[in-house]
Amino acid sequence: MAHPPTSFDYLKLFVENVSLWEIAALLIVLSVLFRPDLLKRVNRLKFGDFEVELEQLRQEVSEQKQEIRGLETALEQERQVFAEILQGFDPNAPVSALAETRERLKAYAKGLENLEQITDGLLLSSGPEQLYAAAVMFKERRPTQFVPQLLDCLASLAADKNLCGVRLNTVWTLTSALHFTLIASVRDGIRPAVNTADLKRVLLVLEQLEQHPRIQDDRPDNPDRGIRGPIKHARNWAQKGLEGQSSPDK
Repeated sequence: MAHPPTSFDYLKLFVENVSLWEIAALLIVLSVLFRPDLLKRVNRLKFGDFEVELEQLRQEVSEQKQEIRGLETALEQERQVFAEILQGFDPNAPVSALAETRERLKAYAKGLENLEQITDGLLLSSGPEQLYAAAVMFKERRPTQFVPQLLDCLASLAADKNLCGVRLNTVWTLTSALHFTLIASVRDGIRPAVNTADLKRVLLVLEQLEQHPRIQDDRPDNPDRGIRGPIKHARNWAQKGLEGQSSPDK
């Protein structure tokens, strides 16, 4: 029975198929790269047809470091702007008083590179400010890939007898974000599309949410003006999505 190859076998195979000068060149290049003092004094290494321009390597490394520093600076600036927005509003203020905050959040969301910052706010433990901010930014960006996280948030709210203490305006914004994100997926063809399993889950979560006593008490005179409005619209788009995915042409 053949024995499984050992590290010695791999080393032997490598040595048999690579010339000595190539091995030597590799070792020397590695030693130079790990010796900053030597790297400053050597500009070029050449072994047969193999040549390394160390100055070019230095330049590329320097440019990469500058790019990384630039990205880190931009990310830190994003965090500072977001922190200032969160500190500057009361999530329980009257809806009319939140107009300026909504516009700031929408403008911030448009330039946001890391969309996972939105889903971080969908965790109920993140607090009312971040939850409201996440709802507004989700509606603005409509990231179809994060519909499961939005459904997790809505399902948690629906399962609590007091909607986890979240105000109705925030729940409305979250549900409206789902509505517009489904439009982006089903009508506008934004990818990745919301899949069949998530579309079916949309219907289940919306049903649970709609039957919640606090939701039933929201605008009983005109339910479409309350949370049941975006619930109805989101349900319609989820059903359209399911019908389209079951179509023979799909």
